[in-house]
Amino acid sequence: MTSETQAVPQSSPKPSILPPFVDVIAHRGYSAGAPENTIIAFEQAIELGARSIELDIQWTRDNVPVVTHDPSLGRTIAGIGRIADLTWTELQECDAGSWFNAEFSDQRVPSFEQVLQHVQRLPGQLFLDLKPYCQWSDERIALLLELIDRYHWRDRSVACSFDPDVADRFNADILHPMAIGYSLTSAESFDELLPRATTAGAALVSAYDMLLADPDLIWEAHAAGLEIVAWTVDQLEDLQRLSDFGIDRVITNRLLPKTIAMTTIETAEP
Repeated sequence: MTSETQAVPQSSPKPSILPPFVDVIAHRGYSAGAPENTIIAFEQAIELGARSIELDIQWTRDNVPVVTHDPSLGRTIAGIGRIADLTWTELQECDAGSWFNAEFSDQRVPSFEQVLQHVQRLPGQLFLDLKPYCQWSDERIALLLELIDRYHWRDRSVACSFDPDVADRFNADILHPMAIGYSLTSAESFDELLPRATTAGAALVSAYDMLLADPDLIWEAHAAGLEIVAWTVDQLEDLQRLSDFGIDRVITNRLLPKTIAMTTIETAEP
């Protein structure tokens, strides 16, 4: 794999397959071309036309919010141990890029504040996946909201979690509530969460395959006045079908606007 991206020609023989209302969200940044949840992945996502970015948040032992997915080192971060047992300083000693390609050996796990500093050009939203294996104390939520407010992201962030109780706590400020999302993986959890999401005004962040199997779920969400987000959509034909069904947003590792345009060009019939 490589961090290099191809330039998009000035003209295209076909228009984009995406209708203008579908928001394309980069999953952990441009994770098809750079190590996920790193600064370079977020920068590449912006360069490739992502309107919005999804990222994962958890906490170090000394209460620094950091952007990484797994609870433990080993898959994307060199070392052994749990994120929650390490200090911010200790975590910064770990290589978070070589697993993807040796050229990314300088990448480290970023703090949430570092990410906020690097995504100011992003035109859309930040989808914050609040990992449910973390302890979400009142103190930590207050710290995260203080950072979000400091960089003026509250009105453009969505606090999402597989634990709806965690997401709800970001929507508790009556004067300035934050948008939230409930993450789910099955039709059963959809049915269970739909009434709660309707009351809370929460987006439904759903595994894409269940939406392809039952597009009525998209229409049910819309009938309840809710947005629905599909993850993780990496095949062009799946993206087209979901667009046809009226999906609001898609989370993807690779199908960002400029890469979609290039794929359309390359596969166009002569």
